[in-house]
Amino acid sequence: MPMCVWTAVIDGFVSIKRFDRERATWDALHSVEHTSGAVVYAAYITSLFSKGRIQHAMSLFHAF
Repeated sequence: MPMCVWTAVIDGFVSIKRFDRERATWDALHSVEHTSGAVVYAAYITSLFSKGRIQHAMSLFHAF
Protein backbone atom coordinates (compact mmCIF):
# COMPACT_ATOMS: atom_id res chain seq x y z
CA MET A 1 0.00 0.00 0.00
CA PRO A 2 1.38 3.46 -0.83
CA MET A 3 2.80 5.44 2.07
CA CYS A 4 0.44 8.33 1.34
CA VAL A 5 -2.50 6.05 2.16
CA TRP A 6 -0.97 5.05 5.51
CA THR A 7 -0.41 8.75 6.19
CA ALA A 8 -4.02 9.60 5.38
CA VAL A 9 -5.27 6.97 7.82
CA ILE A 10 -2.94 8.15 10.60
CA ASP A 11 -3.94 11.79 10.00
CA GLY A 12 -7.61 10.81 9.93
CA PHE A 13 -7.48 9.06 13.28
CA VAL A 14 -5.55 11.97 14.81
CA SER A 15 -8.14 14.45 13.52
CA ILE A 16 -10.91 12.62 15.37
CA LYS A 17 -8.65 12.08 18.40
CA ARG A 18 -8.63 8.29 18.08
CA PHE A 19 -5.03 7.95 19.18
CA ASP A 20 -5.52 4.27 19.96
CA ARG A 21 -6.35 3.62 16.28
CA GLU A 22 -3.53 5.92 15.13
CA ARG A 23 -1.04 3.81 17.10
CA ALA A 24 -2.61 0.59 15.81
CA THR A 25 -2.21 1.87 12.25
CA TRP A 26 1.45 2.72 12.90
CA ASP A 27 2.02 -0.76 14.31
CA ALA A 28 0.19 -2.37 11.38
CA LEU A 29 2.34 -0.43 8.93
CA HIS A 30 5.48 -1.72 10.59
CA SER A 31 4.21 -5.28 10.54
CA VAL A 32 4.00 -5.24 6.72
CA GLU A 33 6.65 -2.66 5.78
CA HIS A 34 10.19 -2.64 7.08
CA THR A 35 10.66 1.08 6.57
CA SER A 36 8.34 4.06 6.63
CA GLY A 37 8.59 7.04 4.38
CA ALA A 38 9.30 10.54 5.60
CA VAL A 39 5.67 11.57 5.15
CA VAL A 40 4.42 8.77 7.42
CA TYR A 41 7.06 9.57 10.03
CA ALA A 42 6.03 13.23 9.90
CA ALA A 43 2.37 12.33 10.43
CA TYR A 44 3.16 10.08 13.36
CA ILE A 45 5.57 12.54 14.96
CA THR A 46 2.96 15.28 14.59
CA SER A 47 0.39 13.07 16.29
CA LEU A 48 2.77 12.42 19.17
CA PHE A 49 3.29 16.15 19.65
CA SER A 50 -0.49 16.70 19.60
CA LYS A 51 -0.80 14.17 22.43
CA GLY A 52 1.94 15.93 24.40
CA ARG A 53 4.37 13.02 23.98
CA ILE A 54 7.31 15.28 23.20
CA GLN A 55 10.11 12.91 24.22
CA HIS A 56 8.69 10.05 22.15
CA ALA A 57 8.26 12.39 19.17
CA MET A 58 11.83 13.62 19.45
CA SER A 59 13.22 10.11 19.80
CA LEU A 60 11.49 9.11 16.55
CA PHE A 61 12.79 12.28 14.91
CA HIS A 62 16.36 11.41 15.88
CA ALA A 63 15.91 7.77 14.86
CA PHE A 64 14.72 8.77 11.39
